[in-house]
Amino acid sequence: MTSTDPEFLAGIWNRAVGKAFPVTPALMAEITTCDPSFEPGDLLFGGAQGEWPHGFAVAKRFRRQVLGGERYADAGFVSLLAVDPPFAGHGLGSALLAAAEEGLRRQGATRAILGGSFFHAVPGVPSDLASAAGFFERAGYGAGKTVWDVARDVKGFSVPPEVPAALAAGGIEARLVVTERSMSYEPVQTAALLEFLAAEFPGRWLFDVAFALGRPEARASVVVLFDGSRAVGFAHVHPPRSPGTRRWQGFDADVAAIGPVGVARAYQGRGLGLAVVAIAADVLRKQKARRVVIDWTDLLGFYGRLGFTPWLSYQLMEKPLVPPS
Repeated sequence: MTSTDPEFLAGIWNRAVGKAFPVTPALMAEITTCDPSFEPGDLLFGGAQGEWPHGFAVAKRFRRQVLGGERYADAGFVSLLAVDPPFAGHGLGSALLAAAEEGLRRQGATRAILGGSFFHAVPGVPSDLASAAGFFERAGYGAGKTVWDVARDVKGFSVPPEVPAALAAGGIEARLVVTERSMSYEPVQTAALLEFLAAEFPGRWLFDVAFALGRPEARASVVVLFDGSRAVGFAHVHPPRSPGTRRWQGFDADVAAIGPVGVARAYQGRGLGLAVVAIAADVLRKQKARRVVIDWTDLLGFYGRLGFTPWLSYQLMEKPLVPPS
């Protein structure tokens, strides 16, 4: 076993909370060693000295240079925390949380956010883990809004007739930008997409999409809306068994996903958001996907128009960190 062994980490997590949110070793690797911001000190272990660890916490910061990244300068993320059930109830979880917060505080974070990190497993505390929410509340975390992962089976999906009408009315064209093994099939369109993201969605979405497009071991697909040569909307498409679906592969090995999704401010209110999601769902249908997930949203009515219904829910929670004296 090494300090970042994903099999070991997944084993502790699944024994502790796997009935509510099962994870795979691939997901554990994705949120630790595959994260460009991850450092070995971000993974904390707890337990009796000289024995195998009985629990762990992942506490991360965003350490990359990216346009818009300054908005995360004050944030630290307690991405995961779990204690093996035989050793729970003796203060180990509280000790791990305190150590995670102290590490984030020393690195300059002034707030600790539960889940929701770059390369995250969960956006917040899973609602099925009611005892976990109580644990964090007692530790000083305040509850924010509830968010959902919504899902639907796309086997029988068809693009609604209002989608082509909305595109035609604005002279908008939808194109699929694809990269594979770090070779872009559409380099001009890829550049237009990144320029659009830098202007409209700097920060997390820009970083996530740029990282995916440049990832050498994986194929990346993005539905992009173009007004002439200018990108004005997008939906990141994650086919079954792609890195972007690892969050849910413990539930369903063949799950697919869409997200993030966005439309330029000047083009909102024209039905283009619905259009780009519908086109992305149809792309996945043609790829023989079944269950498709859209994560971390409170727009239930919007996605419900395309048949997506709530699947998993999470409580967003965070805590101010007092600077070290």
